[in-house]
Amino acid sequence: MSTVLEHSAAVGTDAPVGRVGHLPYAYFEGQIVPLAEARVSVATHALQYGTGAFGGIRGYRSHDGRAVHLFRLQDHYRRFLHSAKLLRISLPLDLDGLCALSAELTRRNGHLGEVYLRPFMYKAGVDLTPGLDGIPDGFTLFMLAIDGLPPLDHGLSVMVSSWQRVTDNAIPPRGKIGGSYVNASLIRDEAKEHGFDDAIVLNARGKAGEGSVSNLMMVRDGTLVTPPVSGDILEGIDRRRSWSSHAISVSRSWSARSTGPSCTWPTSCSCAARWPRCSPSSRSTDCRSGTGRRDG
Repeated sequence: MSTVLEHSAAVGTDAPVGRVGHLPYAYFEGQIVPLAEARVSVATHALQYGTGAFGGIRGYRSHDGRAVHLFRLQDHYRRFLHSAKLLRISLPLDLDGLCALSAELTRRNGHLGEVYLRPFMYKAGVDLTPGLDGIPDGFTLFMLAIDGLPPLDHGLSVMVSSWQRVTDNAIPPRGKIGGSYVNASLIRDEAKEHGFDDAIVLNARGKAGEGSVSNLMMVRDGTLVTPPVSGDILEGIDRRRSWSSHAISVSRSWSARSTGPSCTWPTSCSCAARWPRCSPSSRSTDCRSGTGRRDG
């Protein structure tokens, strides 16, 4: 999907490289308002208990400079609606409404460059007790300009994390549930503290699952492999797209056979020729090395 912006209405038409920051308008409590006015109470349930879920949608500037193309908008919002069911949240808009709002907010912010949209649903009540039923719901959408993100063509160094990915029958990783990202934060911080860019995370069965916030693929013996959605991973939008595109590019370079998703032991990672990883927020790239494993 693309949203066309008129040059006369655009802010930062030249989209200077180096800009990363919030854009001025957000959707909050049923209307588009200045971002500074989109505020919640410190007693908000989602702030206290992590009872919210978000999406992450990339937008790319078109070749003619007159449009921002929003990547797989409907796919992202279908998953967002599934997350709403997990948290018993009623959203104010349906699939078409969410897509239309995203286009309108992109026009209103007027940034002709790379953007990142963050839709967020949350339990908006101030009930000071865990629970989901009967607590008021909230929804907001804001945007960032991300023209200044550095390229990732150098690949990443990764370790095998000592932390374990949350399981589907604890906090379902198939939804981008806010509270579960404490798990991702612990994983990422551990990797940084040990001198790595990121980490490979194992699931409860000891199989390789994901990066801290990204899906994984592996090329081994000419075969492309990715963990299944039943392996406690996020059902990534980029994962589906990258599976297809990497299968094509890898087959040209490695004569790869594109297999279906399969479980992967962590020792298999050390034998892999390539480890593509993908995420809208962290972007798609390869892991170039993975020699570190922390025990204990």
